[in-house]
Amino acid sequence: HGSIPGEANVIWTSPSAGKIDITGNTWSIREYRRSNVWRIRLNGQILTQGNLFDTDGYDRANPFDFAAGSGGANALKNLRVAAGDIVQFELVRTSGSGDFAAVNLSVDLAPVPVPGTFWLLSSGFLAAAAFGGLRRRAVLVG
Repeated sequence: HGSIPGEANVIWTSPSAGKIDITGNTWSIREYRRSNVWRIRLNGQILTQGNLFDTDGYDRANPFDFAAGSGGANALKNLRVAAGDIVQFELVRTSGSGDFAAVNLSVDLAPVPVPGTFWLLSSGFLAAAAFGGLRRRAVLVG
């Protein structure tokens, strides 16, 4: 509680480069006339956000879908990430006392293949073999 007042975070760190889709939802657990703002960030940059408050109509049966946040559904799709990039769900109180909220967060990673790597590596071995062969011929001729 004390080190980050009023905030709660869920963090996902990308294990590799690729493209991600973020899906999910959130809702207030109880209605005590307290409010929070939720945000989804990628490397600190806000992608989308929304508010949870007493009379918002969001609950477990009808959660606030991330696609309905301020950034819209496209803000959370087909995002490029590198290994170590961070997706963060952040909950910050906007009333004197925030309140409990639940989150259902999914980050789907599709690794991006690097097609040129195999051919670059193969051509490097071929070049090394060719230069090695020329050197041997040169030694034999000389």
